[in-house]
Amino acid sequence: MKKLCMEPPDRLISLQTLWENNKPAEPGPCGGFSQMYRCVCDWLGLPYKEEVQWDVDTIYLTQDTKELNLQDFSHLENRDLVAIIAVLEFNQWFTKLSTKDYKLSADVCEQILRVVSRSSRLEELVLDNAGLKTDFAQKLAAALAHNPSSGLATINLANNPLEDRGISSLGAQFARLRKGLKHLNFSKTSLSPKGVNSLCQSLSANPSIPSSLVHLDLSGNVLRGDDMQHFYHFLGQPNRLATLDLSNTDCSLDQVCSALLRGSVEHLSVLNVSKSVFPHRKGKEVPPSFKHFFSSAMCLSSINVSGTKLPPEAVKALLLGLASNLRSGGSQILEGCIAEIPNISSLDISDNGLDTDLSTLLVWLAKNRSIRHLSLGKNFNNIKSK
Repeated sequence: MKKLCMEPPDRLISLQTLWENNKPAEPGPCGGFSQMYRCVCDWLGLPYKEEVQWDVDTIYLTQDTKELNLQDFSHLENRDLVAIIAVLEFNQWFTKLSTKDYKLSADVCEQILRVVSRSSRLEELVLDNAGLKTDFAQKLAAALAHNPSSGLATINLANNPLEDRGISSLGAQFARLRKGLKHLNFSKTSLSPKGVNSLCQSLSANPSIPSSLVHLDLSGNVLRGDDMQHFYHFLGQPNRLATLDLSNTDCSLDQVCSALLRGSVEHLSVLNVSKSVFPHRKGKEVPPSFKHFFSSAMCLSSINVSGTKLPPEAVKALLLGLASNLRSGGSQILEGCIAEIPNISSLDISDNGLDTDLSTLLVWLAKNRSIRHLSLGKNFNNIKSK
């Protein structure tokens, strides 16, 4: 309490003496969560649930977890969830609040926003497929603006139709976060190229984000078209991205690789661009930057380009790039590339219509000593069983 008025005044003196001489007690399991939960229930006029106290004091304590998962309490009423979440305004133990595939009510959402606006301890917020709309994203941006001491670095709002307006509001606030962001997941949030451009323009405006952001997931949003300048500009900045997921976006694969090459591929280990687009006309050469990208990404451990109609020249450039990544000799033909590459442990070439060419390819695949998992399905439509 910052100020206490008491009559008569001498009564305050005795209380102050008692307070100063009192030794602070141990807070209890998980930063005294249950004790604060009892206080919050009394404050809000809500029933105290002993099962909540038992779960936290027993299960959460045993697992030494810092994540408060609302799914553990989804069998309770919404008002009970409000009291549980309200504790995070004061609790110093939990750093993560999460839920998935559970529709949050309006009063629960309001309490989450209250925590975001007040807590300096909360670092991760995961609300995946929670039935959130544009207005929630706008209110979340306002909550962040209200809390200059916020430590929120991970935001996952995947599978919620936040649309361009909601993401743009959040982006405007991201530009002001002093500590930047570490993990951002806006997968399947009904974003268009305009919304992604606005988001990336804000991310670029924050000098902390290029050195803090390691995970970016924009998968499942339609990013088709050439009007993506701010997006490619952001990827083209020096950065520390380790995971980039652009699957099912119809984005331009060659432009993504070219932009990343301009920025930094030093830390990139996971790249998912399945069902992207590779614009290529017959007779036109594959951009040299495409091969150069795969030869430069030394930390790359997982690549997914499934569902992308790559021309043979692009496949060859990709494999030759990987082959030279570890400075091993690559052959001039596709089959030879596969035989010589020592840094592929899993290869999926299913559903590519290889048909009769598959038998020749298998001869070269047999010479590869690093592949441990191979998928060949849906390539046998026009080939005899023998």
